[in-house]
Amino acid sequence: MYFGLVLVPFVLLYGLTAIFFNHPTWLDGRADPVENDPAVLEAHSGFPIDVLSEEIRASLETAMGESVEVVGEPAITGTFLFESRQDGERIRVRVDPDTLASTTQVTALPGEDEPRRFPEELETSIGDRVDSLKTEVESLAGVESPSIRVAPDIDLQVRVGDEEWHVGYDLRTGRLSERRVGELRRDFSLRSFLLRLHVSRGYPEDVGVRSFWGGIVDVTAFLMIFWAISGVVMWWQMRPLRNAGMMALGGGVLMAGLLAWGMYVALYL
Repeated sequence: MYFGLVLVPFVLLYGLTAIFFNHPTWLDGRADPVENDPAVLEAHSGFPIDVLSEEIRASLETAMGESVEVVGEPAITGTFLFESRQDGERIRVRVDPDTLASTTQVTALPGEDEPRRFPEELETSIGDRVDSLKTEVESLAGVESPSIRVAPDIDLQVRVGDEEWHVGYDLRTGRLSERRVGELRRDFSLRSFLLRLHVSRGYPEDVGVRSFWGGIVDVTAFLMIFWAISGVVMWWQMRPLRNAGMMALGGGVLMAGLLAWGMYVALYL
């Protein structure tokens, strides 16, 4: 019980931010999409699936030199998304290819950044060291030309004139990042902060607050599992409720199985 009381804020955090993930436009501070007049795109001939699928089938037949047959009902999946940036605004127009129904969303962009104080990238001997390590990894793993997906940064705090800066050197690209000492790494918004807390996990090499956060994630996850299992055990001990509980438990298992299968079909098939 006391563990539960201690972890109430964290359980609420995961519940609240899961809602934000499921509804990405809630509390994001952006303008809601506006439905456009259907007459705007009525002159377009659209994307008739029967005509387009037959054109694709005939082109495949010509290119492959053998008979190609369309089996089942062809379909168009997804929507068009057009984006433009002008006058400090981002304009997104989303169009449904089946009906040509469209929406427009206008979002104000952050102000223009001031000119860079440091160059964008540097040529140093560090690049030779990285290339040498890459060659050694080639030999170690028995592969050819491995790509570097992630690389560490070198973080420096430097003084230029009267100002102090955080400078980051990317060992993979040689590019520099810059930030005045005391400035935030990115613009703050409560919604994005909560979502970052939700997805923060793992244990970094440097022990600190993020390591403690990783521990809280583990404890919360294990206790959620414990609460579920202990709830089943407590129910089983109450004999008068076993039949009704069995129906509820069986219904939950059946519903979860059907949903899992449906999502598997939607995501993978």
